Amino acid sequence: MTLGRTARVLHYVLETAMQFLKAALAWQATGSPAAAAAVLAFELVKMPPMITAQSLADLGLRYWWRKLSVLRAVSAAPGVTRVRVLTTGDTAFSGILAVKQENTGLIFVDSDRELPLEMSPYGSPIPVADLAGRGARLVLVHDGVSELSFWTPTLGELLSGRPIAADVAAAWRARLDLDKKEKGRLARIFDFSKEKELRVEAHLSDGAGGEVPLGTVAFGKGVKRLVGIGRWDRFTALFGSKPEGRAIPLSDTVVERGGVRGEGNVLTRAWRRLSGRLIVRKD
Repeated sequence: MTLGRTARVLHYVLETAMQFLKAALAWQATGSPAAAAAVLAFELVKMPPMITAQSLADLGLRYWWRKLSVLRAVSAAPGVTRVRVLTTGDTAFSGILAVKQENTGLIFVDSDRELPLEMSPYGSPIPVADLAGRGARLVLVHDGVSELSFWTPTLGELLSGRPIAADVAAAWRARLDLDKKEKGRLARIFDFSKEKELRVEAHLSDGAGGEVPLGTVAFGKGVKRLVGIGRWDRFTALFGSKPEGRAIPLSDTVVERGGVRGEGNVLTRAWRRLSGRLIVRKD
């Protein structure tokens, strides 16, 4: 998701206009130019973080809408009963404005019948009959070099939200911290430099000794959060917190078909549909 030039300008213009409007209202209410100037000064100090927060919310809303569109498109295939997405993202800034949010993910579909040979624009599905019996291999790639330690969960473990293995997370942390050792702790917390190349690639066992590449499941800051060295992790480390690996973020959507109604009251179901955890299809 990317904010266009018009959206970027509007974030600055609308927020600036709002501060002057508040100052004008204060002047009208008090009759004091000094009071209006004080309000304006206070609001201008708050403006940069407000612009950042609003641009992040704007990107989040765009991503939410795009994700719902993808889920609806995937659920349109006959027989689909559940859609799970392993997903991660990274946000790019231009000054105080969040201007771009990159997202990548792997889509896992539960179906009570064979899926179409091609699910445009998502490619050809890979059939998997036994999640517990099919292994995956996740590899860290940093600046074009693959880490020798890799994580090998089964698909079932991956989709159940299992955190990355502790020994693998430790090895990946050490790899990513090699070029940061000369920096102090605070400098590393506020290190906003972008990695030249940082991603986690997934490979699926084909059951015959080979592998099928699945693509990227995490990249950028998402990789750092995965192994426990995100910016918040570095901050809490100042107070003695130990780094811990996490699970790759997973979204889980149930698809109801043919008029079969699942659990939940009206409000709960409405929220689940709005958040993308429930899709109701009339077909």
